[in-house]
Amino acid sequence: MTYIEEISSALVRVLTRACDGEPQRFAGYAANAGFWIGEAKHCLDVIDGYQDRFDRLRKATMKYASEAEQDEWGHNTFGLATRSTKYSDRATAKRDVLEVSRRFLKRCEKMRLLEDAELIACAQKLGINLPL
Repeated sequence: MTYIEEISSALVRVLTRACDGEPQRFAGYAANAGFWIGEAKHCLDVIDGYQDRFDRLRKATMKYASEAEQDEWGHNTFGLATRSTKYSDRATAKRDVLEVSRRFLKRCEKMRLLEDAELIACAQKLGINLPL
């Protein structure tokens, strides 16, 4: 499992459990909404930044391979960097993080656990349109 899949699926599992849990337990998650929304934002940033990181990785790998020792036939034994995740998997992870974050904020709103300004700020941080 890749880093993107690990962090995204872990967050989705936790927030799903929170959203489906008892109201008093959910209130505890809502009290830490800034943290959970920050985690969702981190996941989205990791997903969105994948291509730039991969491009840097590939460039550095190619540079290293071109400068590395070669065998007796003038070849090095390094392969090119390959993608660790497919675009469709990243798109799915992003959709799942946004969907569970929307559910989380919707329940916070329904239970009146966040002030309007905080709810709006959390939604904006993730690019989630209001009304929820």
